[in-house]
Amino acid sequence: CYVAGNRRGSAPEQLVSEGPFDLGLDWRKEVAAARRLRGDSEAASRKPPQLAAFAKAARTELGAAGAPALSAKTEQLRVRWVRDQLVEAGRSRAASLGWPDAYAYTKALGEQALTDSRGDVPVSIVRPSIIESAYAEPRPGWIRGFRMAEPVIISYARGLLREFPGVPEGTVDVIPVDMVVAAIIAVAGAGPERAPAITQVASGGINPLKYRTLVDNVSTWFGAHPLYDAKGQPIMVPEWRFPGRGRVERQLRRAKTVITKSERVLQSLPLRGRQAELSATLETRRREVERALEYVELYGLYTECEAIYQVDNLLAVWDDLDDADREAFAFDPRVIDWQHYITEIHLPSIIQHARVKTAPTKTTTDRTKRLRTQVLDPARHVAAFDLENTLIASNVVESYSWLATRRLNRPERIRYVAKTLTEIPSLLRLDRADRTDFLRHFYRRYEDAPVEQIERDAAEMLTQLIVTKGFPDGLRRVRDHRALGHRTVLITGALDFAVAGLRPLFDEIFAAEMTVRPDGTYSGEMRTVPPTGETRAQILAEYCAAEGFQMDECVAYADASSDLPLLEAVGFPVAVNPETRLAAVARKRGWLVEHWDRASGAPRSLLPIGPLLTERERNRRFS
Repeated sequence: CYVAGNRRGSAPEQLVSEGPFDLGLDWRKEVAAARRLRGDSEAASRKPPQLAAFAKAARTELGAAGAPALSAKTEQLRVRWVRDQLVEAGRSRAASLGWPDAYAYTKALGEQALTDSRGDVPVSIVRPSIIESAYAEPRPGWIRGFRMAEPVIISYARGLLREFPGVPEGTVDVIPVDMVVAAIIAVAGAGPERAPAITQVASGGINPLKYRTLVDNVSTWFGAHPLYDAKGQPIMVPEWRFPGRGRVERQLRRAKTVITKSERVLQSLPLRGRQAELSATLETRRREVERALEYVELYGLYTECEAIYQVDNLLAVWDDLDDADREAFAFDPRVIDWQHYITEIHLPSIIQHARVKTAPTKTTTDRTKRLRTQVLDPARHVAAFDLENTLIASNVVESYSWLATRRLNRPERIRYVAKTLTEIPSLLRLDRADRTDFLRHFYRRYEDAPVEQIERDAAEMLTQLIVTKGFPDGLRRVRDHRALGHRTVLITGALDFAVAGLRPLFDEIFAAEMTVRPDGTYSGEMRTVPPTGETRAQILAEYCAAEGFQMDECVAYADASSDLPLLEAVGFPVAVNPETRLAAVARKRGWLVEHWDRASGAPRSLLPIGPLLTERERNRRFS
């Protein structure tokens, strides 16, 4: 019906081209222009400045996730940009010609194309208004897929839509799907001689549903049958005040801007674990605001539409039916009791199809338990673990500091700590930009370090630093996997000598290695590419292929967005104490998130210092 455009008053059953508001559009020219526009948008999306913007946005979202992941995200953003450009172009073109959206505009073009191209083939066009759930057949409330009203109603019931535009005394022209089907059959059954050229299947002209009536019934129903949030608390629906569409759009855009800026601030901070969950919460809220804005832009015009769709031809077809056909093909909109339909048929059907919480249970806890059960299923093959901030609250800087300061006297230690603390911001920036480059840069500090000395000190460091900073729950999880018969694998960018003492926990350890000079000292250069980013996924894939395991039966534990290639490669990803970007991704994708803490009383020094040795023991140093 909405092919009639944004008009007020009576909208008769006639072709747009035959009415008083015909603009003389040529559907062929409109289609050709749309195709040219797609080509122009594709070309614009590939220009260097635009590609650079996509790449920057990808890095902002994923961080140092590795070239493959960032490239895939960049292309995804490019495709989305082209789509958004086309959507906006279609919406703008439709609005400029007086249609509520591109859907109604292209429907009107479709009618024109059909009537121009039909030749001698008889054609009858059936125009339904807003199709919603069945009134009676095949059962009350039946519908396939969500229609226009359902997303808006569910968002309102979940408290996400605080306002929605509309004219309270205006008509929302709704028609049950079974009446539409019955009308189509009846028109087809009338045959080419008697069937009308245009038949509108609508309710507004003879049994109008007022927007206020719809809102009041929905509000009352959800007041008595509330949905529940993740904490098991009932959601109280807001009271709509029927504001203008422009006002609601401005409010939502302001909210989106504030949330987006807050996200950027949080992503720049070194937060992780439960603190990083705030970033994930903000992202969820931003997506909710974006969805609400989309609903307002898509459907706001429909709730403000004041056209009254006439159904004279529909009623004429109805009058021609005998009693048996009327009983079998009921499509008379006058029989609809709107209060009964909304509260007894439509809303219960929406709730059933939406799979929303209708009982006060804590789904977050239930979901976490379910995911954890899947992870610890005996059917899993391999459990792969990152080390830093996943199993221990330490990193390569702390390990180096512990080893380097063992052979420094007290004044030298003070100078070392002061210098290192000033370097931390630049090291953090390099680490966030590219984990592999950071490790290559930082490990050069081991140049000239005696291999024998490092290995001896590293054995002591295991008990004095690594173990004391371990997460008991994390180490327990490794043992749980081993008890279930799973292979356990450690994949870390830490140096091999630093993690050698952890071999009893793992079937295989993949760590970074440096080359050794003939004089028995480290060169500070990597033997191979450090196991970071996409390399970790490759290592695990090669290990599984060699051992006859399947990646989709593997579990991976990691803490940072740079680990996304590994987490995405397995069937059961687990984000442990995730930093902000990974926390947002994990929530969006429904991954298991674990928060593991250090044991109470564990050391929490800003920069670990190795035990002071005697002067004789300090003779050989490398810092």
